[in-house]
Amino acid sequence: MQKDRKESILLAVNPLAGMGKAVDLLGEYLPALAEDGNPVTVYFTQDEDHLERILTSEGDRYDRIIVTGGDGSLHQLANLVMEHKIEAKLAYLPLGTTNDFAENLNYPDAIAQVAKLVRLAEPHALDLGKILPDRYFVYVASFGIFTASSYSTPTELKNRVGKLAYFATALKNLGSVEIYPAQVKLDEETHEGDFIFGAILNSCQMGGIVRMDSDSFDLADGMYEVLLVKKPSGPADVTTILNALMNTDFSSDLFIYKKVRSCSLTFDRPVPWTLDGEFGGDLEELSMEVVPHAWKLCF
Repeated sequence: MQKDRKESILLAVNPLAGMGKAVDLLGEYLPALAEDGNPVTVYFTQDEDHLERILTSEGDRYDRIIVTGGDGSLHQLANLVMEHKIEAKLAYLPLGTTNDFAENLNYPDAIAQVAKLVRLAEPHALDLGKILPDRYFVYVASFGIFTASSYSTPTELKNRVGKLAYFATALKNLGSVEIYPAQVKLDEETHEGDFIFGAILNSCQMGGIVRMDSDSFDLADGMYEVLLVKKPSGPADVTTILNALMNTDFSSDLFIYKKVRSCSLTFDRPVPWTLDGEFGGDLEELSMEVVPHAWKLCF
């Protein structure tokens, strides 16, 4: 779709994203953003708070704000939108080490094509998860075995042996798997048990390990999906868990799987969580509600 009016674009580049990929590929995607004479102003973020300073001081001067980076950059953008009520059209170029959320958007493989797409696309409303009282996440809040490992395991090792194979090895050493006793409330439904993993998801994948049925996914239906994996009691249970992850079949009693509008989890001790792939703190209790159509993203 051709624009009748040239849009001013603010491009915020995280130079550390994807081990420098956002900078290395700048020559490929910047021309696509500037096509048709659109003026593009490029900022290179210098520290964790720089994006906030850029958007709050300069954001209202631009028609479209595009952020490069991975899921962590997207997480930061969503929280800034909710805090500062940014009105410009928003988009992001997935150039991080982890780009799980981009899998939901059916982006083309070539980054220049992605840049052209987000330059022309109109905004789509998306849900957000709100961790009470005032923190937001885009696509996943998670704890347990797959959470810490999927974001700390060297990519070279995971690629060499295969991601599920790597975690199969970790799972089979049951004595070293940490257990998280928890009381869980999923809307009005309650559960109690010993879990090795849990995730609140609005995505068809997490960390390349947990995959959901993309055909049944709706990023703006006012619901997130909760997946909890119970403690395996032996090798047969480990096999069941791995097969379920490979086949996206969570019908076994070893899983709790439900679409929710709200949920809460209470543990017997502080538990480390990740939010959109970034460390989210040690929480003894987490309460979450879905905020329907909370923000808009161009894709």
